[in-house]
Formats: sequence, C-alpha cells, structure tokens
Amino acid sequence: MKQIQRTSVVRGWLWVMLASLLMTAGLVGGAAPVAMQAEADTDAEPTTVEQATELEEADAEADTTANDNTNGEPDTDATPDANGSAPATVQSRRVAMPSGSNAAVVRIEGMIYGFTLESLERRVDRAMAQGVDIVVIEIHTKGGTLDAGMAISRYIKNLPVYTVAWINDEAYSAGILIASAANEIVMAPASATGDSAPVVMGQDLAPTERAKALSPILEEFRDNARANGYDYALFQAMTVLGVEAYLVEHRETGERMVVNQVDKAVMVDDADPADFDRQRNALSIEERLGQATIDIARDPVHRGQWREIRHVHDGNTLLTMNQTRALEVGLAQEIVANEQELQNYLGAASLTRISPTWSEQLAGFLTNPVVRGVLVIALLLGAYIEFQTPGVGVAGGVALLAVVLLLGAPFVVGLAELWHVLVFLVGLALLITELLWMPGFGFLGIGGVVLMFVGLILAAVPTGGGGGWGPVNLPPPEMWGEVLRSSMFMMLGIFASFIGFYFVTKHFGRIPGLNRLVLEDVSPAWNIGEGRSLPMPGVSGDEAYGEGRIHVGDTGRVTVELRPTGRAEFNGEAIDVVSYGRWIEPGSPVKVVEVHGNRIVVDSVDA
Repeated sequence: MKQIQRTSVVRGWLWVMLASLLMTAGLVGGAAPVAMQAEADTDAEPTTVEQATELEEADAEADTTANDNTNGEPDTDATPDANGSAPATVQSRRVAMPSGSNAAVVRIEGMIYGFTLESLERRVDRAMAQGVDIVVIEIHTKGGTLDAGMAISRYIKNLPVYTVAWINDEAYSAGILIASAANEIVMAPASATGDSAPVVMGQDLAPTERAKALSPILEEFRDNARANGYDYALFQAMTVLGVEAYLVEHRETGERMVVNQVDKAVMVDDADPADFDRQRNALSIEERLGQATIDIARDPVHRGQWREIRHVHDGNTLLTMNQTRALEVGLAQEIVANEQELQNYLGAASLTRISPTWSEQLAGFLTNPVVRGVLVIALLLGAYIEFQTPGVGVAGGVALLAVVLLLGAPFVVGLAELWHVLVFLVGLALLITELLWMPGFGFLGIGGVVLMFVGLILAAVPTGGGGGWGPVNLPPPEMWGEVLRSSMFMMLGIFASFIGFYFVTKHFGRIPGLNRLVLEDVSPAWNIGEGRSLPMPGVSGDEAYGEGRIHVGDTGRVTVELRPTGRAEFNGEAIDVVSYGRWIEPGSPVKVVEVHGNRIVVDSVDA
C-alpha cells in the first residue's frame, strides 16, 4: 500500500534527522552559562586611588531602582584643549610604558555572555604568547548577562600586563563594567558609555530584590575604581537612579574628582555627615531607594575643603556620557579614532589585532537572529517539498542541514543546552505522530510546532541566572529582550515559509529543478490504429457536474497520483479530483464522496 510505503519513508527520514541531531549534540555540546549566585558585600570601603590611604570605612547601601533610561545631564562649561586632551587640572592615571612596547587589540562586540569570555581568553592567550606588553580591549556592546560581565571584569583585572579599554563605539551596561576593569579607558569619536542598571523586563522589583540585584554590580564597580583610579561616583550614577554627580576641586592642591551629592554637601558646603546619617536612618527601605550615601567624605580633612566646578549629572536619569564629557571628568584619558592613533598614543612599536578563529566567526554568524530566520525558511520549505516528493532527496537534505545548523551552531558558542534539543525533538515527534497516525491537525500538531520553535528560540539565547527547574535553566532577566528578538525573526521566517508554500504548490511543476520531481501526466488516450492515439479529453468538475456525468457514488480509477489533488478517469473521461488528504497511487479504484461545483472529492474504494 502507498500509505504504508510513505509512512516507512517518513520514518526513515526522521531517523536520519534524529541521528544527525544527536551526533551534533554529542560532538559540539558545550556548557551553558552559569548564573552568578554569590552576593557582594555592599558595605565595603568606597574610595578613589588618589585618597585611598585617607578614607575610613563608609556605610554604602545598594539603593536604587532597576531602570533603563538614557541621560539628561546638564550642560558642562569646560571643553578639552585644541589637541583633544583632557584639561590640565584633571589628573592623568596613565602609566608611562617603556618605548618599543608591543600591543595587541582584542575586540568584544555584540551580546555579552559566557562564550564572550571564552573567546576573549583564547585570543588574549594568543597575544600573550606573542610577548605583548599591552592588551587593548576594544568594546562595542549594548550589554549582556550580569554573570558574564562580572567574570570578564575579574579576568581583565587579573591579567599580568597593562590593559586599556577602547570604547569603539559604545559600551553600555556590562560594557562599561568591563571597561572599568582596565587600567585606563580611551574612547573613539562619537562614542558613548554608561547606563548600567540591571533590567528585569515585565517586573517591578521589590526594594529587597532591587538592592540584591545592584549589590554585586556596585561592589565590582567600587573595586575597579579603587584598583584603577576612577571616580566611583560616576559608576554609581550610571547604575543608581537618583545619584547626582559633581566635579569638585580641592581648594589648596587643585586635585579634582567626581563625587555624589551627599559627599559634595560635606566636602563643599561644610555639612555635617551625622545629619545625613540621621535623616537616612529615619527613612523606610522604599524611601532609601535612590538616595545617595556618604562615600568618601567621612574623613574630617575633606569637610569644607573643596569647591564645586560643575554639576555633571542631575540624577533624574541613569548617567550616560559621550567621549567629550568622559574626557572632561577624567573617565577617559584620550579620544582615539583608529588603530594608528591608538598606537601613537600608547607609544607602541607594534600593534596587532587578534581576531576570532574562523570557526568562532562562522558560529557567531549562524547564531545571528536574521540568519536563523533564513535557516527556518530552509527547514520548513525543504521539509514541505520533501513530503510532497517522498524519499530522502535534496530538499530533505537541505531541511536536515538547516536543523543541524540551527541547533549545532549555538552548541559551538555555548548558547544551547541539551534540554533545548530535547524540547525540539519532542515537538518533532508530536508533529510526526499527528501527521502519520492521527490525521488532521489538532493539539498534538500545534503543541509539536510550539515545542520545536521554543527549543530553537531558546537555543540562541544565553541561559542561566533566570531561574528554572533542575537541569532546565531559563534566560536571565536581562536576556528577555534577546528572546523577543529571536522570536520575532523566527516568526518572520515562518511567515515567509508559508508564502513559499503557496508559490511552491502553485508553480511546483514550473520551478527549475523542482519540475523534475513532478510525475508526468499518464492520462489515458484513445487508440485510433496504426500506432497512433489521441489524448482522452479532460473535463473540469463544473463541466462534468453540469452535464450530470459525475454524481456522488460514482466509481473510477486514479490516473495521476492524488497528493491530495490529481486526476481520475470516470466513464472514459479524465476528471480533476481531490482526496480527503490521503495520497492515492495511480490505478487505485476510487469513488465520489462529495461534489461541490468544480470540486469533486473522492476516496479509495477500500477506505
């Protein structure tokens, strides 16, 4: 029977797909990102390098809201000098490197997640093997997962060579956290940084949860500021809504730094720190959120000894800064447009760019949401054509390759987990069950399609840190934007596939390459003698019905295979007919079960 043969073919094709997927999972499987569990101590001593020996322990509390706004800072009144350098009164933190130093540039771009650290480590190891003295981390990112950002920050701090962060051309969220770990920061023209508050989409965090989310970020920024001589108040304003930033100058030494509004009140306005402590202790937890704390002004030697230079940030938004403002307040040391300017600035004898390997570049390309949308089109169209032409052929091979790339590439870069593949396979099994053994398209088919695409969508997004059950790790809150982006391109791919279904169905026999897969019309012909014949005239359903030649219950024989449309012979005439969805091979007896104008529905006589 044709139905049995077709079922066997589909089963065979399915087994080939399953074997390939399992082989892919076994060969290239990698560990998924692990959520950060440890919480940092928010009561650690805040300070800057210039006054590290003068400060007493400060009571710092993570007190803010999870917000993702951009800056609205007041205008500044100072500009760099003509050669683009920072004002002379802003202390430079740059360590003079010996002449003839060798530098290497390693670029971080796109979404920050676990594989970013792995790739960075491999490239830095290659640079170190070449004997470089300076590692430049070029950054172009809007952010990523918190645990990956903090892991990269700690890795950079522990490197045994001098490090420079080159923001080219944006470093938001985890990007500025990574940049702050370097010994110094330089920025490209028309670049920006800041806005580092954790974001939880669709959730309004309670005060405790907000403080818990901010605690490790603020402590990492504090440690980076202490290690590299940055002003912590800048990072605090980038992370905590309500923190203002002031550039102040010591009245006698001319030393400059950026402080928050509470430190400014003590250092400039001669306020009593105890008054702020009493006011803060009287507030509830909710009221403390967004309130700045005394950071560096508890030492009496600071009280009233500074003067305000300018109001850098008003605290109404999260602080973001372009290259000019960052240069003015000493966050950036120089504006560098290209590698030649970077080499001149560093005074390096050589500057080498360490690029990702070809396999990393290919895997990164294949995990791009746009490319994955195209692969979905290849998967669906290939499977559709394959089922229209039974047997494992070119279309089936294309669909199989698309599946391997959709699941294999994320495995290579550490995005996919085994449970993503299992969800996809379960969905595929439900869909096949619906198509072969439970005709129609009901809950099993719909559920199978949903599970398949859930697996594909989550396979391209970092997981871990978002909760879950056992081995099932969900994406962290900051990655739900990527989930939505991945879902959007998947839906576009599905929509484009349905358009493709229509054109393939309508023009199947005229598409180059596909026309070879179409069976020739074997309609019967009249023998008129001497080896000659005339084709039997075909009539459409409306003509046959109008003349009363086709009725419900009439029997005939299939001349062109029904899949489910085709042609059958009734009373010596070839009629266009359609089956109930079953494929019926040529020569099989059929009977008419419905007649609706030009639509004639038939079924096998033995059905």
